[in-house]
Amino acid sequence: MDANLFTQIVRKEIYLMENNGIYWNPVLETLPRERLRQLQLKKFKRVVEWVYNSSPFFKKLYSDNGFKLEDPNRYEDIQEIPKTDKGKKAAERRELRARS
Repeated sequence: MDANLFTQIVRKEIYLMENNGIYWNPVLETLPRERLRQLQLKKFKRVVEWVYNSSPFFKKLYSDNGFKLEDPNRYEDIQEIPKTDKGKKAAERRELRARS
């Protein structure tokens, strides 16, 4: 095991013992709400971008609904992303098979 990793694990264990295990990750778990939402939005945008660039299904879903990668600029904008369900995904698969 890497010495640095071992040191980090030991420090975390010591912290948890000293603080009765109140927080696993005190930095993230005690962030002010606004900062937490900024972080969540940043991570959300990263996932949406990856999905958009990796999946023709989601690229089409977003494009058909007028959703652009630049659209979510606020935490509240997350609700505006086009939703899907198993039925839509299954219908897309059937359509692709029918074209083949």
